[in-house]
Amino acid sequence: VDPLSSPLGIAAGKGHTEIVEKLIAAGAVINYQNKNGGTPLYAACYYGHKQTVDVLLKNGANVNLTTTVDLLSSPLGKAAGKGHTEIVEKLISAGAVINYQNKDGATPLYMACQNGHKQTVDVLLKNGANVNLTKTNLICPTHVEGSTAA
Repeated sequence: VDPLSSPLGIAAGKGHTEIVEKLIAAGAVINYQNKNGGTPLYAACYYGHKQTVDVLLKNGANVNLTTTVDLLSSPLGKAAGKGHTEIVEKLISAGAVINYQNKDGATPLYMACQNGHKQTVDVLLKNGANVNLTKTNLICPTHVEGSTAA
């Protein structure tokens, strides 16, 4: 968890859902971006905190804010890459862009395939993920070792 994050970002990244609720009630900026562009929602998705994700989404967290450095990652891409399938479902239901491509062109489907998360791949496919979008190096999800998208 980024030490320069907001109190809400730190609580979200640690999965302290009750504290997240208190901070939001006290007026914390729900879409605050730290120096890397990470948001409280991104942190909760990264670490797999389902209840915290629920609270943030219920209170208007933007599902499509990306990090501002490195790969320009989205919460959905990070959750998919980590295999947090229930969070992936929640983000899609909340309007996350399913075919968002990060700076390298990787999509959430690519990330799930790369890391062997079959259930996450199934959810993404069921929700219309494009199996033919390629990374900037022309690798698509069907070419990733262990991919179930083929």
